[in-house]
Amino acid sequence: MEDMGHPAKLREAVLQWLMAICRANPQMPSREVQVALQEQFGIQVSIGHLNRVRAQLGIGNHVGRLKKTQMSCAHQDGK
Repeated sequence: MEDMGHPAKLREAVLQWLMAICRANPQMPSREVQVALQEQFGIQVSIGHLNRVRAQLGIGNHVGRLKKTQMSCAHQDGK
């Protein structure tokens, strides 16, 4: 079973940078964070891993897109 209490494989300096950039830009999509990590540290991190780490650290991008069921409900409410 995977340990979900530790954002594995990202060094402390990277985690500190990630927390700072995401707190300063809370709506920044993970794809943009991914590019910035590549430029800043020269590392490639998958968007899925970034999303998990951001969620674990409480710095996720909570806006996101609506799922089909949410869009359907929102559409029905707006009749």
